[in-house]
Amino acid sequence: MALDIRPPLAPFDAIFARPATVTPTGGAAVVTNILWDQEVASPDDMQVGANPSTNRRLVAWVRRDAVPSLPQGSTILGGPVHQQKLWRVQNNDTSDPDFHIAAVT
Repeated sequence: MALDIRPPLAPFDAIFARPATVTPTGGAAVVTNILWDQEVASPDDMQVGANPSTNRRLVAWVRRDAVPSLPQGSTILGGPVHQQKLWRVQNNDTSDPDFHIAAVT
């Protein structure tokens, strides 16, 4: 068994996470805390001539221990402080062992 030397996630959750309700497609709603980020969109998704902030996608980092499955089409009610609304998962990067990294619109 490999030694896990990653730092604990609790301090990040306590400072940066925001409460939200996650409803996986076909599943039950779960109230949890989510870390929110904005990433530059892929070149295919960029709008030509748009304000640079328009070409950034919103990403929700959802803990896997709270929400084991987060398929495309799932919804998240909440968001960053300035963007509280109902979000829909467009795609989900599953490469992180602790988080679903979901691009939302």
